[in-house]
Amino acid sequence: MSDRVIVTIGLCMKNAKRLIGVAINSVLIQDLSHRLTEIVVIKRQNEDRTHAIVESKLREANIAHKILFENSGLGKARQIIMDLALAEAIAKIFNDNFT
Repeated sequence: MSDRVIVTIGLCMKNAKRLIGVAINSVLIQDLSHRLTEIVVIKRQNEDRTHAIVESKLREANIAHKILFENSGLGKARQIIMDLALAEAIAKIFNDNFT
């Protein structure tokens, strides 16, 4: 089996410090090898520590990731995730899913 990315996890977060660590941990504990997974994070004008938590968690993890800033709205952020995804399977996690 090749080590090409087969799943892209798209995280779009704004002011989600309460649960962003839980969301990232949930991705990291999955059975699928980190070599086959990537995370694309879109930061959206956070007024809390969301970005610091994301950067800390992903710096410690052995998983491919991209962190970008976009403040044109949720639709644009979702499109960026779709455009940057290396995999055909894309799982999207937005903080409005769990707040």
